[in-house]
Amino acid sequence: MRLLIAFEAAEGLRWCHLLAPDGIALVDSWRVVPPIISSGIHEYPAAPAEEMRARGINVVEVEARDIAVACGDARLANTALLGAAAAYLPFAPGTLRQEVMRRFSNDPGLAEKNARAFEAGQGVPKLAV
Repeated sequence: MRLLIAFEAAEGLRWCHLLAPDGIALVDSWRVVPPIISSGIHEYPAAPAEEMRARGINVVEVEARDIAVACGDARLANTALLGAAAAYLPFAPGTLRQEVMRRFSNDPGLAEKNARAFEAGQGVPKLAV
């Protein structure tokens, strides 16, 4: 796999072993503590992105939740991550943006929020690989 999009920091760490050696992990740095952690059965990794980097993984941390909240709704984090991912996909970023906008075409307000989140995600610094 050449691109891993992780909607939560520890999820990126959990699945990074599937990446190709030149792959990239886009990781939302938001931490969600699942019940298995809060119950004390396991511990949440102290620094998931740093642990991935120590394994030689190319990591781009995205403050997707912060971007989403700034765009009006925390649920826009998914779209912010798609915007960040667009630079690493084998087709023009505009193609992905167009599909996101098509998905929300029945609600102009929601479409506008998603457009802002996508564009903000595109502003995340890129890795040169």
